[in-house]
Amino acid sequence: MELLSTVYWYPALYHSNILELLYKKMGADKFMQAAEIFFAFPEKMELHESSSLVLVIETLTEKDERAEKIIRFLVSKNPSKYWDRGKKLKKKRG
Repeated sequence: MELLSTVYWYPALYHSNILELLYKKMGADKFMQAAEIFFAFPEKMELHESSSLVLVIETLTEKDERAEKIIRFLVSKNPSKYWDRGKKLKKKRG
């Protein structure tokens, strides 16, 4: 049990890579299903999402409302980090 507490962070280091691989191998729909689950964690939890993962999600916002919802979540969670993406969402809404 002691060892388990020392590796609790391990999966968090690779989730972005796993999701990106899922996108490449399984396509946008399966990717969005997994991304919805992953980004449903509480806002205060640090997810350590990579910029390349966020870029993949951002490219899907035109075709998938779920992707836009995730980007809105990221902007609300960390407005300074996602300032430019937040401005794009505001422009898109009009």
